[in-house]
Amino acid sequence: MTNIAIRNNPITLRDCNEAQFKAIQTSVEIDDLKKEYRKERTKLSFNIQTEISFWLDSFSSPHTKRMYLTAITNFLKWSHNEIVDISRREALTYLKTLEEKSPNTIRFYLAGISSFYTHLIDFEYLEKNPFNHIKNKNGRKTIKDKYIPSQTDVEKLYTFFEENMKVNTFKKMKLSMKLLNEYGVRKGFLDNAVLVEDKIVSTSKGKEYSIKISEKDLTYFEECANLLGELNSNTFSIHFNKAVAGLVNEGEIAKKFSPHCLRHKYAIEKYVECRDLVVVKNLLNHSNVGVTEIYLKGLGVYEGE
Repeated sequence: MTNIAIRNNPITLRDCNEAQFKAIQTSVEIDDLKKEYRKERTKLSFNIQTEISFWLDSFSSPHTKRMYLTAITNFLKWSHNEIVDISRREALTYLKTLEEKSPNTIRFYLAGISSFYTHLIDFEYLEKNPFNHIKNKNGRKTIKDKYIPSQTDVEKLYTFFEENMKVNTFKKMKLSMKLLNEYGVRKGFLDNAVLVEDKIVSTSKGKEYSIKISEKDLTYFEECANLLGELNSNTFSIHFNKAVAGLVNEGEIAKKFSPHCLRHKYAIEKYVECRDLVVVKNLLNHSNVGVTEIYLKGLGVYEGE
């Protein structure tokens, strides 16, 4: 399997001889590339697992790959391990089997399955995508609907971790919490984080970015530099969610909240502190100020100008 990229579009080519590969590699048009690839593809028999691997190769985010693989695996189980040319009504029937899952999970499942059907259509295995424009009628929670933890809630979590975890696990949870609560990083930032001088560098949504460490925290992060490489977002989420559920059951915390709610808390605090969209945009690593504006409006702290 050979991966090449033209105009930032990853294309996987199989069973091409050297002359064909060079001809395709030097092509400047994606449409031409796909035409050449289709010629090679007609020589191959359809294999669902091969197609899934090929499709997933086109995504750079490990999180997206994991979620989409889970989505397509669930769908294959429902369809008895076959991707069939189903009707829209049958697609809606499948949607009903997801009712017990969270709105966000359903959204990811539908996006993943629709993406895979689009892939099959693109390479002329199917003619239509029955999941186009299908949405979960139950909708999804808006940011306003989600509980924003207080600093008291955060302190109770720290205490819970310290009292119920082994020393090394507690240190990693404390480090992860500090990054989310005091620097507003996304959970995925925890994976592959490294300390470089006075910055922590990692990736988020498939893109590399860094956060500058404050002078008062620099010594702490230098002491924890080795632990940074051991952080894992999935492990963190499991421990975090169990701790929050336990504290809610004990009446110590009012409502359940996810790790990402710490980012919401951070965004609110920073905007209230500076009232500057550009500053908050840079702190949250948003692609543009418009995204930050929508984000803060959803949190109920910005009403526009």
